[in-house]
Amino acid sequence: MADDAPRKHDLDDLLAVMARLRDPETGCPWDVKQSFATIAPYTIEEAYEVADAIARDDMDALKDELGDLLLQVVYHAQMASEDERFAFADVVDAITRKMIRRHPHVFEDASRRDEFMSTNLWDRIKAEEKAERGDDPAEQLLNQRQRGCHRNQHEKPSAKPGARSSTRQDLSAFGARAASAS
Repeated sequence: MADDAPRKHDLDDLLAVMARLRDPETGCPWDVKQSFATIAPYTIEEAYEVADAIARDDMDALKDELGDLLLQVVYHAQMASEDERFAFADVVDAITRKMIRRHPHVFEDASRRDEFMSTNLWDRIKAEEKAERGDDPAEQLLNQRQRGCHRNQHEKPSAKPGARSSTRQDLSAFGARAASAS
């Protein structure tokens, strides 16, 4: 029996699509003129839409929204690549290294599993990384406390009526400020 199903696209296809959309001569004029600042609001909006699909337990929507969020990552990486700053492969390498580094109980020493589960090992590793980069310790502490508050909320998030339109208004305002700054 012949396989008549269309070929599924993979990540290489998506990277090629974005490169073609951003081609200065043959690409889409809207995509070509975008910058990190003008795309940032869309990135935030897509993250909210992922959270909304999760809150609604809508797996079909989640699949689509995760794709939209992935497109944002690809978009930013493509722009960085055009500026010869980094490529998508560098993003993948960085997050892979980070996950391995932050999970020593999985990738190095299984005996650290209890330490990981009973302490703030994850936060300590993140703080060490930020200190190596020279990030502000006070800001690190604030961020850790905010994350702790979020982690301690056990109720399922809900999409409140009007929240999406309010978020879109906030994102539009952010986008306008970002565009005028660049």
